[in-house]
Parts: sequence; structure tokens; C-alpha cells
Amino acid sequence: FGNVNQTRISFRVDTFGPAINFTVLTTANGSYARNSIDVNVTANDSTTLLTGINISLFDSNQAILNSSFSPTIGIYSSFTLNFTGLGDGLYFINSSANDTLNNRNFSETRSYLLDTTVPSLNITVPSVNNTNTTDNQQDVNFTFSDALIGMDSCWYSNDTYSVNLSLGSGGVCVNITNITWTNIIHNVTIYVNDTLGNLNYTSRTINVSSANEA
Repeated sequence: FGNVNQTRISFRVDTFGPAINFTVLTTANGSYARNSIDVNVTANDSTTLLTGINISLFDSNQAILNSSFSPTIGIYSSFTLNFTGLGDGLYFINSSANDTLNNRNFSETRSYLLDTTVPSLNITVPSVNNTNTTDNQQDVNFTFSDALIGMDSCWYSNDTYSVNLSLGSGGVCVNITNITWTNIIHNVTIYVNDTLGNLNYTSRTINVSSANEA
């Protein structure tokens, strides 16, 4: 009798998610004096078609601020986003890619500290501008702070402003206490910056009239 019937089924097993990576166009991990983050992601899948790429932005508490999806069909795709108008603070970025079998893979998570705010600075002595004094050893005292990235340097200049004189670095700064002033009107400006270069400054005009002329 010898009658034979047969059928053949071909199938492919794929349990791996697509490869996904940030490219060199993505802002590197780190701290920046800016309010934007650039993101560029590529994904590929050698066995199954991609369905899309997702990029997510998180705040310091890892709550999602923005999640954007770019649909695609193919074995290779890229997705570019520019997050702008961000406030100062800590942010995280990651991305993921899916294929048609619902396999999903994630990129690394990158972190960013954005700080565009200058340090606070206040001259406490003399407490007001245009100060008249008979003290030819008048101190100039100041306070400073930086809420995010941290302080870098302090310095001052006076009168001709031709020379900058250091008052400290690494967040450790001293007051101006070692000058004997001549009997003229002096202009003193103190400068502070943070480690990202955000700069603040404030000034005092001091009219010295001392019987002990230097």
C-alpha cells in the first residue's frame, strides 16, 4: 500500500532582546552648567524585526519626567532626543528596544547633575555700600555657599582691578583682613565660583579717612 503523507514546519526561536546602546552623540555621564541633555540611541536585532525604541528621563527620585517611543520595523534603528529647558538638579536617562516577539532589552542608565545657578555671596562687613570709616585696617568679611555642585574658588580685586588676589580654593576661603588702606575711596569686589565655573561677585565702596595714614 505504501501511501505516505508528511508535513514540515520551520520555526525560529528567539529569546534575546535587541542590542541597544547610547552613541557618542549622547551627553556623557557627569556634571554640567547647562539645562539640556542630548540623547542618541541605536538598536539592532539580527534574528527578529524591531518594533521600536523608548527613551526615558527620570528625576532625582527616579520618577519619570518624559518617556518617548519611536516605532520602527527593521533590524536596525536609531532614535535621537534633546531634552531642553531642564531645571537644576539630578537626572537619569535610559532606553529600551523591543522586537516583534516582545523581547525587550535595556541600555545602561546614565546620570547627570545640571547646575546653572551661581553660588550665593554676601559681604557682611562692611554691611552697606559706600561705607565711611576711620579704620585704615577695615576688614572685608563675606559668606558664600553653593547648593548643588560645590564651591571652587574665591578671590578679590580692588581699585584699579589690575590684579586678582586669591582668598582660597576648594570651598575654603578667608576674609580680607590683612590690608592697611590709604586715605582714599576704595572699590573692592569679591568673586566666587563653583566647580562648573558659575560665577558670582559683589562689591563695596569704602571711603577711608584715618588719622593713621598708611
